[in-house]
Amino acid sequence: MIRILHIFPSSAIGGSELCALETINALNNTTRHKNYAVFPDYGPMQKKGENEFTKSIILHYDWWVASKPWSLLLKIKMVFGFFRSAQQLKKKILENKINIVISHTLVTPIGAMASMLTRRKHLWYIHEYGDLDHSLNFCFGKKLQLTIMDHLSDGVIVNSSALQKHFQLFFPNHNLERINYVVNYPTIKAPNKKDPNKLNICMVGRIAPGKNQIIALEALAILKKEGIRPKLIFVGGHEPRYLNELKAYISTHQLYEQVTFISHTTHPWTFVESSDCVLVCSLNEAFGRVTVEGMKAGRIVVASNSSAGPEIINHGKTGFLFSPNAPKELAQILKDLYFSDDLSKIAQKGQITALENYNADKHSEQIEKIFEKLRINQPTIH
Repeated sequence: MIRILHIFPSSAIGGSELCALETINALNNTTRHKNYAVFPDYGPMQKKGENEFTKSIILHYDWWVASKPWSLLLKIKMVFGFFRSAQQLKKKILENKINIVISHTLVTPIGAMASMLTRRKHLWYIHEYGDLDHSLNFCFGKKLQLTIMDHLSDGVIVNSSALQKHFQLFFPNHNLERINYVVNYPTIKAPNKKDPNKLNICMVGRIAPGKNQIIALEALAILKKEGIRPKLIFVGGHEPRYLNELKAYISTHQLYEQVTFISHTTHPWTFVESSDCVLVCSLNEAFGRVTVEGMKAGRIVVASNSSAGPEIINHGKTGFLFSPNAPKELAQILKDLYFSDDLSKIAQKGQITALENYNADKHSEQIEKIFEKLRINQPTIH
């Protein structure tokens, strides 16, 4: 029996947190694992997964990345906080006879620190760039923090080749392993036909500069000049300043009738199902969960060709790619979709590709191989 302790970045429902829960769910398909989850506080993700965990542990810990740089005094204070949290986690590891700790994020070091204190295996599962996608500062310096991660890990896994390429130089002691997400999502039948001279577009995810929603509005403005007026719906929470920027653009270009905002919802697929295509405009998407979700939902996905986008979509065959800095290029793709009356071939091929590559069986198989490399398939309890 392998006892696995999963460190969640937060108790909120986010991409990294969902992946961690899906990993646990996939590993629960075999009786040879017991999965323990650690959260910094009570929250919706902790509640959502309570039936999946052998035990849920609430233990406060801080991040070592932040939206603003830290002062020297704060850095010193936070170091003491990390050691205090690691000591508390050490007790939980020993009490529950944990064999391996998986940190499902790069935002906190406490899982790695506690693993070192207990001489347990530690696996770092990196889901994000941190700085490029979420505008977070590595508060002790990116090179130093990644060097620490390198030395405090028995293995490092990532969710895309783009992330693998970006981080590999920082991990000279490890070959970063890329594994596929599960991406649980309702499978919706791809539509056979669509109304020509009509296009309903859905964008799911937090409204933030890194998600680059502004280019979608720029493409709509270009098409409006040609008398082409697709409908666009945004589904997700928002950063107030960036939302105001989008609304100002909408006002300037008179796009009111074409754009709708829906706040965060637990059932975004209802909006995806009523759309013709899903749009992903991120500048630096470490993976592209929404891209796979849209494909599984049987919808045409149009995504930026930066970072992990080209790994998921084969342009013109399973979806479409565009430069995240070229609104005219995006506008042309949307124009073609607007006038098309049959999107079924690409939508169906995209759906098949997503279902074949992103599922629990493939994910658990890849995790098991990593466990074998770490020699924990027959663990010894110390």
